[in-house]
Amino acid sequence: MSFKKAGQGDNGITRLYTGRKISKGSDKIDLLGTLDEVNAWLGLLNREISKDLTKFIQQTQKRVIDICSHIASYTDKGSKYGFEEKYVVELEDMIAKLDSTLPKLTQFIVPDEKNANFHIARSIVRQAERKLVVLQNTSTESYSPFVLKYLNRLSDFLFVLSRYVTEKEITYKQSEY
Repeated sequence: MSFKKAGQGDNGITRLYTGRKISKGSDKIDLLGTLDEVNAWLGLLNREISKDLTKFIQQTQKRVIDICSHIASYTDKGSKYGFEEKYVVELEDMIAKLDSTLPKLTQFIVPDEKNANFHIARSIVRQAERKLVVLQNTSTESYSPFVLKYLNRLSDFLFVLSRYVTEKEITYKQSEY
């Protein structure tokens, strides 16, 4: 990677993996930036989970990079990098494994200082999911359908993980007015 000399800005343009130049204000770059945030939050969550889940989170970070590669490398011939259904299945299997150890959810959960980071990460994943939908609706590019499914399941995984690491959940009860 080369860096520009001092005083040489990029005028709001960046270059994708394919070499194509694109505005930093584009929907695609907005989505890729949000996925970068997701990846950083996943890395942060590793310090808050047991060692047995650390490997899975690191694998999940690699899947997020796979998604970025899939989106960033898209050309009129398709994407250089694919994204497969098996990644969604891996995530769903982990959700089921963790969820099977938890009490049935009957009320909304209120994030607290012990699990708020999981909920922040989950919210950013939801944001990425929405941005992908916008990109798909406004672009001629056709991404793997498993990317959207993966992001949807990733937010569910983070919700279940937040419950898994929390000793006592704070539940929502409608306030009396």
